[in-house]
This record gives sequence, C-alpha cells and structure tokens, in this order.
Amino acid sequence: MIGRLALFLLITSIFMPVEYRIDLFAVLILLGLVQAVFLSIFYLGREVRKIPVNRYQGIFLLAVGGILLEVLLMYTGYILGFLHLVDFSEPLALLIGPMILFIVHGFIHGDAPPKKRLHYIIPVAYALYNVFLLIQPVEVKYNGYLNAYHPDWPRVDATPIFSDDPLNIRTHHSLFTALSILLYTLLALKVYVSHCLKVKMSFWRVKDVQVKSGRNYVLVSTVMVVAVFLFKTLYDHDLGDHYIALSITILIYYTSFELIRSAQLLKLVPAAKRYSKSSLSVERKSDLVARIKSTLAEGEAHLSIGYGLIDLAKTLRVSSHHLSEAINEGFDKTFFELLAEYRIEAARQLLRTADGQRLKVEEIAERVGYSSKSSFNTQFKKITGKTPSQFRDEV
Repeated sequence: MIGRLALFLLITSIFMPVEYRIDLFAVLILLGLVQAVFLSIFYLGREVRKIPVNRYQGIFLLAVGGILLEVLLMYTGYILGFLHLVDFSEPLALLIGPMILFIVHGFIHGDAPPKKRLHYIIPVAYALYNVFLLIQPVEVKYNGYLNAYHPDWPRVDATPIFSDDPLNIRTHHSLFTALSILLYTLLALKVYVSHCLKVKMSFWRVKDVQVKSGRNYVLVSTVMVVAVFLFKTLYDHDLGDHYIALSITILIYYTSFELIRSAQLLKLVPAAKRYSKSSLSVERKSDLVARIKSTLAEGEAHLSIGYGLIDLAKTLRVSSHHLSEAINEGFDKTFFELLAEYRIEAARQLLRTADGQRLKVEEIAERVGYSSKSSFNTQFKKITGKTPSQFRDEV
C-alpha cells in the first residue's frame, strides 16, 4: 500500500503535475449531478415511491447520477484522488435503457412491462464482470484513466492481478451502451405508438398528462441516443463524454420540469395550503363533488381507454383546475386514484356476471378502460387485495 501511494504521489506531483479543469462544462455537469441526487431522494421517498413509475425514475436518476459523478471526476482531473472509482459507473449505463422503457410503460399503463426482472440481467451480469477491473491495483486504474482522457501521457509500470477484461467485453462497452439505449427507446416508442393506435389518438395531440409525459420521455431519450452515437463517433477514447453528460443533464432538468407540473409534487402539499387562494367557493365545491360522484357512478365514458381529467372537466363544464381541486379536497385522492376506484368497481360488477365469467382478463381490462393487462391487474389487486382471476374464482 505504501508503495502504491508513493507511486501515486510521484506521478501527480513530479512527473505529471495536474491542472484541474473547472469550466462551464464542469459546472453544468455538477449541477446535473446535484439535481439527480435531489430528485432521486424525492422519487424514492417513502410515500412517493409507492407509485411504480416514481420508483423507476428514482432508479434512473441514481444511475445517471453515478455516470455524471464519474464523468465529472474524469473531466476535471479530480479522479486522481479517487482512482478506485475509474470506470465504476459502466454497469449503471446499461440500466438507462431498461429504465426508459419502464418509465414510459409506467406513465401509460401504470407499471413496468411483464417479466421486468429479466431486464436487469445484463446490467447485473456486467456489474459482476466489472469486478475484474475494480479490484485491480491503483497503477492499472491510473493507466486506464490515461487511456480514456490523456492518451498522449506516458504510462507507468503496472502489473494486473489478472486480466481486467478477460472476455474483451469492456472494450466494446460504449457500443453496448448505445445499442442498449437505442433498443429500449424503440421498445418504449412501440409502447406509446401502440397506445395511440388503440385509443385512436394522434402522436402529437395528447390530452392525458401521464401519456404525454411518456411520449416526451421517448423524445428526450431519442436525443440521448443521437448524442451517444454522435460524440462516440467524433471523439476517440472518452474525450467526448462531457458532451454526453451535458445531454444527460438536460434530461435531468426535463425530469424536474415534469415533476413540477405534475400532480405528484402537489400531493406533498396539504390541500388547505394548496388551494388557499382558490376562487372556488365551498358551496360550488360541494356541488361539484356531488356531480362528480353522479357522473362516474351513472355514466360509462370514464370506462373508455384514454379517458382523462380534461374529458371529465368538459362533461361537467368546469376548468380542469377546479375539477382537480374538488377531487383532491372532496375525495382526498388524485383524479387517477379516483378513476381507478370506479373502473375497478365496474370490473368487479362485470366479473360477477355470466358474461364476465367467460371473458378473458384482457377483455375485461379493455371494457373498463385499461389497455394493459398488467396495469389492470396491478390496480385491481391494489384496491381489492386480489387478482381479477382470484376474485372471479371466489364469486
């Protein structure tokens, strides 16, 4: 250990004095890192993480935060004080693609696609493989840093414990990452387009805020794919990684924008404070709550796929803001939670009929407004404590 430390000090202070690089890129990457940490804490909070899509966004932000940390250290030169972290974030990069798919699927259908655990296999396998590098001597890590950011600097004598890439996989990590993000972006696009075709909705004209968020994630992840392929093509080694980190920072701040404009953030604010300056009187609010109950109990429009807050507001001829206020205060729920309750109750009634006994679960899901069997099953079990099949067997 003393010999390695002496070698490190000799390299950094005598042979290769380092000028740490602090410029606009470094500042922007640091801001992205701080924001990623802040948002991941929010999304993985005790209450917020109960919503599946929030958990996936939290994991996504932790992954990109780890990537930004390594890029920041490598770009500025401060990695020389933390050589054990060289290339530690490579497995995290392979999590980006699956999380993009999970987030888009979660926004549209309420949860990740079926067999979601299979999507973790490659990132976990690569993390285990990366141990070959992580346990190498500090001299090997130093040479790895030079290969990435200072290919013209002289190397030091380094004897690996064993090969840090016995299967020659790490050599192609950048290509694997780019292809992974591309593949999962295409899968996410398929999820969104399939939903558009099913509900006969335009790709661009989306009324539902959740579905629109899913579409926007597809678009932003497409930009990330282009950035990865572009800068890996233009720059040798990892010299263009700060541009990729900048595109990730933009995605993080887009996530912040989505959070601010969504009801998830408002749910953390007590309703009394949230609507303290509302123009909706107590009498009008009480009347609106009664009309909401009547409309959802007697009508069937809310059982249509793609039905959203704006549709109910048009039926009741009120603003979506006043409608949201009445639901939040009158039912102590969000619109989506209230809608799920009425849809699941309709499903329970259908399952009790002879017709419901013959229908497939997918068909029942579609009849009550769900385009995804998995999201229907999730909501049904959340509200009733049983799966639709279990409920039907007990009828």
